Order: sequence, then structure tokens, then C-alpha cells
Amino acid sequence: MFSTRPQENIGTGISMETIDGVDYEINGAYEYEDQDTAAILNAILRVEYNGLVGNIPIYGMGAVDTITPHQLEQRLRQEMDSHPAGSRLVLIPCNIGNYHWVGLLLEFDEANACIRAEFLNSTNSDIPPTLQRQLESIYHRRFVKRHDVIKQSDGTSCGACAIANLILRMQSVAPPGGVRMAQIRAYQLNVLRIDDNEPGIPEHELAARRRFFEAFNQRQRLNQRTFDSTQWRFFKDDSCKSESEMLAITALAESVSAIYGPAREQILAAFNTILDGAKEHKFILDRIRDVLWECRGEAKVQALVGSLFGSKDIIGM
Repeated sequence: MFSTRPQENIGTGISMETIDGVDYEINGAYEYEDQDTAAILNAILRVEYNGLVGNIPIYGMGAVDTITPHQLEQRLRQEMDSHPAGSRLVLIPCNIGNYHWVGLLLEFDEANACIRAEFLNSTNSDIPPTLQRQLESIYHRRFVKRHDVIKQSDGTSCGACAIANLILRMQSVAPPGGVRMAQIRAYQLNVLRIDDNEPGIPEHELAARRRFFEAFNQRQRLNQRTFDSTQWRFFKDDSCKSESEMLAITALAESVSAIYGPAREQILAAFNTILDGAKEHKFILDRIRDVLWECRGEAKVQALVGSLFGSKDIIGM
């Protein structure tokens, strides 16, 4: 599955990987976006598995998140309507709090009962309660956290690992030992490249797949996002943000606007925190967590915590 060529570093955070005789520049700093996870997952299911594991059909669902209210529940109801019965596996990339990708795997029997629900996480964080509630509201079942999955060795490859873990767990296969993050990324990039050879597909669809591969390859190689925040006056930095990040920012802005008094001023100050040379999410999030802990008694602050982190438990509420 993954390349066997020794890693060749060709720049800061960039390595060269070879798969099927093709060299790929892999930028480990690039973080997968919603469109990336869905496209890569579905390409793998088409190219490598023809939509089946044994005789069981597999379906890749578009990415969900823990910020949009009841999104998973709504998608599951739509999936139920389109598949009223029949054994199947459903694979779902899930963005937690707009900063971490995990995989959700659901298996259904012939009677449309959910017989397996797995939470696949490349880090050690827990299952957000909102996901449990949404699954239970439809299928009266809870996610089980699997520990026999690929664990990421950096802070940016959660999207690549979420897809890889979904593919491994749909086959009930143990993760390979010693796999590198760049290997996983290169394999997924290569699948996008060869996803234009499917017979019987209209040329316009094949052309769309080629365009996506070229655009994704450029974005990951140059570490670019699809949304340029400099076009929006209310962003103070020059970074690029994805569409999903824009939705998250809008949701947070609405939550903050409902808070009044000293709590609001402290929270806004935390959001505007800029540390010397450090724009990593964790530094800003740690400052925001501190403020939220101090103001934890307010119900509207608790709502903001749910939007930020997908769970009140993250700061002990």
C-alpha cells in the first residue's frame, strides 16, 4: 500500500516519496480540508475496492463536524432514507472542533440495524458527547473507541490518518508497523492520480477528477488553503482559511455575540491573542481555555465551549 523508498528530505517539512514509479513532493505541514477527505476516501473505495469489502457494499459519506448542530444525525437520517435495508459499511470523516480529523465507521445488517459503530482517532482524545448523542438518537447505539489504529507522529496528519484508519478498520486489519505520515499522504495522492482510469465514466467526470488531483497536489505541496481570508476585512492576519473554517468562525462569532459583560471582553481578548512568532492553534486555544474556565458558570459560555471543542468536558464543565 505505502511506498518503500527511504524518506528523502528536500526542504523544511517536505519529503520525496515514490509510488508506482512516480515521485511526489509531500508537504507534511498541509492540513486536509473537508473536500480533500471526501475525495480521497471515495477515490480509494473506487480504485482499490470497487465499492465492496467481500460482498458488503461500502459507502463514503461527506465530511461532518461537531460544530454544525445535529449534522451527523441529519446525514444519518438521509443515509437511512436512501438505504432502507441491506448490509453495508458507511465511512465518515469527522472534523472535531474544526481542528482535528477522526474517522467514524458504521456497519449495518440486512435489517438495517447498526451492529458496529467505531470511533477511529489518531490521537488519544476522547469521543465528543455530541457524536454519541446524535448516533443514539437514531440507532440507540454508542461509538466504541478503537485503539488498534495508526497514530499520527505530527500535528498535521490527522486527516490522512483518519482516512487510512477507516480503510484498515473496514477490513478489520491491524495497522502496519513503522508507517510514516509522508507515506500515507503519498499513497492517498497517488490514488487520486490514477482515479481517472475507471471505465464507463463520462469524460467530464474523469476531467473533474484530474482537475481535483492537480489542484490538491499543488495545495498540499505549497501548503495552500482554498479560501483566502485576506479578502475579508475582519481577519487581521494574512493566512488562508478553508470553507469549513469560515463556517466555524461564523458559529463562534454568533456564540460570542450572545455573551455580555466582563466574560465577553476576556473572550474577545483571548481570540485576539498573538504570541511572538507562534500562531499554532494550541497556544491560542490554551489561552481561550483559561478564560472559559474562569467564566464557566455562565450558560452562554458553556454553549461557546460546545462550539469550540465539541464538548463541555474539555475544560471540566
